[in-house]
Amino acid sequence: MVGDTHDTLTVNQEDPLTPIHGPEIFIGLVGPSGTDLDLLSSHLSKTLKNFDYKCHVITVSDIIKELRKFSNIPDKPEDARITKLIKAGTEIKETVGRGDILALLSIAKIRELRFAQLGEEKPYKPLSKVAYIFRSLKNPQEVQTLREIYGRPFYLISAYSPRDKRVENLTKRIADSHNSSSLTKYREAAENITVTDELEEGKKHGQNVSGAFPIADFFVNVSRINDVKNQVERIIKILFGFPFETPQKDEMGMYLAWSSSLRSSDLSRQVGAVIMSDDGEVLSTGCNDVPKFGGGQYWPDDTNDERDFQKGSDSNAIYKNRIIKEIVDLLYNEGAFDKKFGSSADNVASRILGPTGRSIFGGAQVFNLIEFGRAVHAEMAAITNAVRRGVSLQNSILYCTTFPCHNG
Repeated sequence: MVGDTHDTLTVNQEDPLTPIHGPEIFIGLVGPSGTDLDLLSSHLSKTLKNFDYKCHVITVSDIIKELRKFSNIPDKPEDARITKLIKAGTEIKETVGRGDILALLSIAKIRELRFAQLGEEKPYKPLSKVAYIFRSLKNPQEVQTLREIYGRPFYLISAYSPRDKRVENLTKRIADSHNSSSLTKYREAAENITVTDELEEGKKHGQNVSGAFPIADFFVNVSRINDVKNQVERIIKILFGFPFETPQKDEMGMYLAWSSSLRSSDLSRQVGAVIMSDDGEVLSTGCNDVPKFGGGQYWPDDTNDERDFQKGSDSNAIYKNRIIKEIVDLLYNEGAFDKKFGSSADNVASRILGPTGRSIFGGAQVFNLIEFGRAVHAEMAAITNAVRRGVSLQNSILYCTTFPCHNG
């Protein structure tokens, strides 16, 4: 019964009306540096084997090293290996202008695997009872491309581990690769890698695990080592249509946080948050948007709606533009700009704030300023909504659809 439920996901190429028995499954893994993806990948392979599936792990770093220019990336020391792989991956993406190029190269690897098994058969023909694990995806574009190409049989799993534990694990791996027992000596290297991996500043197609992580279908806490096996088995049961696996509290919390984000009309992005008690009761919700006079947040049918979209402008964007124009004006008057950049300070500023300038300076910290916006953080909205109603948040858990902002 389990297999029959999942069989409907893939079409038979020779007879489109007949489902394939044991269709291919595609699983992408997302995990910040220092997360134990070895453990997760191993349990996935073992569990799928119990369902009579053969697993192929497609390691993206190996694909990078297959390219001649990057074939000499060393296996040790660990900090040099990771740093050079990050730089290589970003260089490849920036060169071709596609953030999903490594995902496309991974798809080519699947075609090779199919061809090896089918011989002269067409390499796009799906194999029966085969699973492919992409290890690991580093930005949302890769995820989007894989979802568009494979559709429902593609699933994204994000591996979670607390930041301090990730840095600790990475520090130990780096120290071991240097044959050293001094963790203090290599902690800075681990911290730098962790920051770059989460979001590579100034690169349009750089590392962006922070963007890929929250869009997963499933989340696994790999810091609970003894429980990873159970978490993976539960996920695979869900994939195969087991009817009695209902949402856990964390999953329900994230779902409710996402649904809360739909209430936001913020002009930049929509963020949702929900606060739940230990036993899973909803205590409060919130989203990033302009707060309502008198408390709470606006609903569409409220009178005197003062949200930004009603005013037609974002105060934060206006102030950021003013800051940039002020800096340009000061530098221009001091002769810091060549006349070829513009005949006036306003002209130079317009170029910087236009599409061409943003493609160059888009990663600059000034473009990340959010201090001048009228909207409150989703987390703040959820907390103040609870306080306004006299709801205690002691021993509660807050779920949010994105990582905390720098001024959160």
